[in-house]
Amino acid sequence: MRSLLYQTQTKNGEFDFQIIYDPLFLENSLFTQSELKYRNFLIGEANPFKEVYQVNGNCFLIKWLNKYTFFIDSIHNRLIVNNQSIMNGEWIGILFSKIISLLLYIKGYSQLHGSAVRYMNQTICFIGESGSGKSTAASLCIDDGGKMITDDLIAFNPEDLLVMSGFPNIRLTPSIINLSEKVYFEEYGKLRYHITENFHFRETSPLHCIFFLEVNDQKGFCYRKLRGNEQIIDLLKNVYNKEALHYIFYDSYYKRIMTSFLLLASTIPTFKVYRHSKTKPEELFSLIHSLLRSL
Repeated sequence: MRSLLYQTQTKNGEFDFQIIYDPLFLENSLFTQSELKYRNFLIGEANPFKEVYQVNGNCFLIKWLNKYTFFIDSIHNRLIVNNQSIMNGEWIGILFSKIISLLLYIKGYSQLHGSAVRYMNQTICFIGESGSGKSTAASLCIDDGGKMITDDLIAFNPEDLLVMSGFPNIRLTPSIINLSEKVYFEEYGKLRYHITENFHFRETSPLHCIFFLEVNDQKGFCYRKLRGNEQIIDLLKNVYNKEALHYIFYDSYYKRIMTSFLLLASTIPTFKVYRHSKTKPEELFSLIHSLLRSL
């Protein structure tokens, strides 16, 4: 379990948060000491899909699907869970997306929704709406000799724009890929594939370029370089877990995000790549490869 967590930069190589199973700690009495910060419902459902409570300032209690409870103990660097069946697909999906998102925000990281790869000796981020081709573009870079840094949740230091290596997986529609034979679990019609050690870049790395992907049949297959406010607006659209982070960390959210994106806009080239819904992945990859060579 320890090998799946984000490491600190400490001399002894310890991990930021320990995962502890302790159902007695997570009794209902905790809720009486807490303040509701965020609640989300699914259409047609009476019970909340997820709830986040703040406890004693820097600690957070998260309820998910009325099945899983997580307690983020920022004081003692612990993540306390209530379910013994950890490491099943559903639990992994929740932990290594939304829960890790909260942990990373508490640690001071900014976040984007996308895929990051190490390719052609550069750290490249693909961002965009679901279905825009982020993970597909990343997988093609890996097939051409690159390595996966992180998928879905891109965490970076807002001061120096260093991108953190994430959980070794990639989320794709069912397809034949050569990254691994292991499938972690199915998630909303897509599969999370395990990334083997040879294809996973585990070091923190400086960001070099961002590709904002968009499916647009009217514009067809083309690109343009984003600048200034336009670049910042598109980045703001692609904050990972943005609704929850906004409500939970309202006092600090905009200051951190704007500080990060102003620095990104002034230092990191960003390309808006439009593709037709029938554009072949190989065509998209060819354009990306050409743009990287021109930097």
